[in-house]
Amino acid sequence: MKNKKTVKYIDLFAGLGGIRLGFTQAFTEAGYETECVLTSEIKPAAIKALTTNFGPKSIRGDITTVDCSEIPDFDFLLAGFPCQAFSVAGRQRGFLDTRGTLFFEVERILREKRPYGFILENVEGLVTHDRENPEDKIGRTFSTILHILEDELRQLKELSVTHGFERFCEKEARREITEFARDLPVGTKIFYGHKDMEPFRPRIDKIVNLLLQTSKPARKADLKFHEDLAMLEQKTKVNGGVLDEIKEDYKRRQGNIVLNAVRTIRAYTPRRTVRGKVNDKNLKRRAGIRARVFGRTLGKLFSSFGEQSELLERDFSHRLQDIEKEIEEQRLQEQVAENTKINTKWNWGK
Repeated sequence: MKNKKTVKYIDLFAGLGGIRLGFTQAFTEAGYETECVLTSEIKPAAIKALTTNFGPKSIRGDITTVDCSEIPDFDFLLAGFPCQAFSVAGRQRGFLDTRGTLFFEVERILREKRPYGFILENVEGLVTHDRENPEDKIGRTFSTILHILEDELRQLKELSVTHGFERFCEKEARREITEFARDLPVGTKIFYGHKDMEPFRPRIDKIVNLLLQTSKPARKADLKFHEDLAMLEQKTKVNGGVLDEIKEDYKRRQGNIVLNAVRTIRAYTPRRTVRGKVNDKNLKRRAGIRARVFGRTLGKLFSSFGEQSELLERDFSHRLQDIEKEIEEQRLQEQVAENTKINTKWNWGK
C-alpha cells in the first residue's frame, strides 16, 4: 500500500454497514480516501438500507455465487460473517449450521485474492464455542478458524492487527514528515499559529492524526480532552466562544509538537540537488549525518508523543476546570444580581 491514496475494500455479510463506517472513518482521519468495490448481503431490508446510505454501486447478493474472478482487486476484506451459529444468543450449532459455514467463503476469497489485510467481526461465544473441556480457553471452532488464517493462509503474525496498523501509521507518518520538511519554502516560519503555516495546516493535522494512531497513551489523552470539552459544553450550555478558542489552542499545541521535529529535519534537508562523484567522501559523510539526525529526531518524536500528549491533556484539563469555575461564578453573580433586583422592586412596592 506504499504511496497509495485510495484504499479499496470489500464488505461481506454487510448488514447495515456498521463495520465499514468505523473502517472508513479511521482511514479518512489518516488522510486516505476509501472505495468499496463489492458489497455482499442477501436480506432485502439490509440491501435497502445499504442502497440508501451508500448507493447501489457494487452491491451483490449471495457471496457463494460470486466467483473470485468477478471480484475486483482490493486492499482489505471486511466480514461480519453470520454470528447466529456461534453466538450465545443462538443455538450455537457452529459449522453444522449452514450460516456457520459461510466463514469458508471468507477463506476462499482471502486465499485467492491475498489482500493487504482483513477485519472479521467477533461475537460473544465464538472463542469458546465447542470446547472439548470446560477449562479450555479456546473452543474447537475458533481453533479451526485460527488454523485456517494462520497456518494455511499465513495471514496472522505474532503482532496483533492493532499493532500492525500502528506500524503502518508510523511508516506513513515518517514519510509525511520527511516530505513536508522538504516542501517547505525557504524562510518559512515553522510555528502552527503563524500565517506562513496556514496553507500547510491540513498536512500538519494529518500527521498529528497518524501519530495518534501510533500511540495508545496519546489516543487516550486526546479522547479524554474531547470528552471533557464536550461534557463542559453540555454542562454549561456554552457554545462557541471560549470553548472554540480552547479547541483551536489544543490543535495548535499538538501541531507544534510535530513542527519541533520538522524544524530539525528541515535544517538538514538539502535545498537543492547536490552534484558530485558517486563515491565522494564528503557527500557520503553529509548523507550519513543527515540519516542519523532524521532517525534520532523521528525516533524521539514517536517515543515521546504519548507522554507529551498526556502532559498536554493534563494542562488543558486544568484550564477547562478553571473555565467551568469562572462560568459558574459568573452565573451565580448574575443570579444574585437578579434576585437583588427582584427584592428591590418588591420592597419598593410595599
